[in-house]
Amino acid sequence: MSGKNARPKDWKEARRKRALELKELAWKQCEIAEAIGVSRAAVCQWVAHTRGHGAKSWRAKPRPRGPVKLTPEQFDRIPELARKHTVSLAMSGRAPEWSPSSATNGGCRTTKHMSLGY
Repeated sequence: MSGKNARPKDWKEARRKRALELKELAWKQCEIAEAIGVSRAAVCQWVAHTRGHGAKSWRAKPRPRGPVKLTPEQFDRIPELARKHTVSLAMSGRAPEWSPSSATNGGCRTTKHMSLGY
């Protein structure tokens, strides 16, 4: 099976498929949104995606599997980036209190209550 006659794998695919079927029946996007309980923006995005990608666009996109792996160069940059982030937090007055010795002591850090300024 392919395209319009394929069976949805989950409720999200079924919802997108039904929205596109209603659009083919000349329903307005606001009516579709109200009928299936989503925003008009969602329907608009689904319809636009269908124009660009065809009848199977209601299918869920495959998600990446497994852990993301860092290159050795990226892994080596972690301490440098952590230092930069800590310095920028310190300059803004939001840095946690910790010392290099506490970082090697089981990774335990003492932190003060931080105001995030919201």
